Amino acid sequence: MSDTHPDQLEPWSYPIPHLEEQAQVWHARRFAAWLLRAGAETRSSLLFTSGPRATARCQLLLEEQGVDIQSVLSQRERPLPQALTLHRGDHFNRKLFLIDGLDQLTQSLSPEDRAEHWRILEGQRGQLNQGATWVALLIQDPQTLIDAYRWAPQLIKQLQRACWCWDPSERSTTKPVGVLPPYPRPSHRLIGELFISASAQHHISHLHLGRIFRAGYPRPPRYAP
Repeated sequence: MSDTHPDQLEPWSYPIPHLEEQAQVWHARRFAAWLLRAGAETRSSLLFTSGPRATARCQLLLEEQGVDIQSVLSQRERPLPQALTLHRGDHFNRKLFLIDGLDQLTQSLSPEDRAEHWRILEGQRGQLNQGATWVALLIQDPQTLIDAYRWAPQLIKQLQRACWCWDPSERSTTKPVGVLPPYPRPSHRLIGELFISASAQHHISHLHLGRIFRAGYPRPPRYAP
């Protein structure tokens, strides 16, 4: 029988304040560490966020670790930004090209034009895989993610990692969205499904919630036991 008085709890048993924020910091720092140990290798990824506030916080967390973030736009006239195609990195590269504008195209283009845009990116995926080049596709709208899976499966398969930064005050949509098509990289499917569910205010299963905590993802604002 333990001699510990009920009022003398071990430190591990105390509730941790700001658990969600700490999990997000841990997750972003792991992502930064993966970038920074690249050497001359390619780093290609997805960055899921709930909106501008979460995006800014994630950028700050990455910059604190020494990542140099350069935001570039994917536009209808030029799906792959010129700054990225002209980049020639070396072993000391610290620049992460954050490709923005994909959500705006999702919201403004017809399905046919969105499909064409993603197919062009699919055809140019080799340029995202240059040596000493770091790239992240910024996605805040779940429909953008679904479009990418549907129309650029080989591009998605090429991406190596996914990072998710979340702010409960932001959501990409309150409308029902579709489900992910078969995903070329099953190891990334969980985080994509969680991003879609949380963005649309769907309930999260207890199993998925437990995986979030173990993986260090920030907790969605609502979940079912």
